[in-house]
Amino acid sequence: MCVATICLSGCGFGSDGSQDPAQSDEDSAELRTPTIRSDSPDQNSDYTEKQPSSPIYFSEILPNPEGNDADNLDSEYYIIEVNTDTTVDLSGYEINYGEQLSFSLPATLTDVEPHTSIRVVTGKPNDGTTTPQNRTRTIFSERDSPVLSNSGMKLKLRNRDGELVDKVEYGELREGVLYVRPE
Repeated sequence: MCVATICLSGCGFGSDGSQDPAQSDEDSAELRTPTIRSDSPDQNSDYTEKQPSSPIYFSEILPNPEGNDADNLDSEYYIIEVNTDTTVDLSGYEINYGEQLSFSLPATLTDVEPHTSIRVVTGKPNDGTTTPQNRTRTIFSERDSPVLSNSGMKLKLRNRDGELVDKVEYGELREGVLYVRPE
């Protein structure tokens, strides 16, 4: 699989696939995250890049893997970074995919070590799936269809009390393009 990485610190993406950031809603005022930008200085003049305001945050998203999305559910994923100095309990945290779908992190995530990445894959594990090493855990949401929209979406992470921990919003992403959030 070939993956392109998007630089969100002003380097842009090119003149053919540029997108404007989506409009903010009530939750995004403090957690607004930019989407794909062009190289044009005029378009970047009002560009304010927001780093995550929480030590637990979405760091990258691949909503549109190479090929047919429905046939590549094991390639559609997002990563949640745990950038803490102490062990945290993420069991029962909920991810909202837009307004309709959600996924609760499993009860096995009670002792997540500091500086760990949680890779959440849409599909089910198969014989060819390998678990990444070096403080990365892989979780399968075991869905039968894609959950990440290719044409823009808001992902929200909420704790067990329903409080917003992090939110990320991205615009339309072409096939194989990886959304990477600034740290």
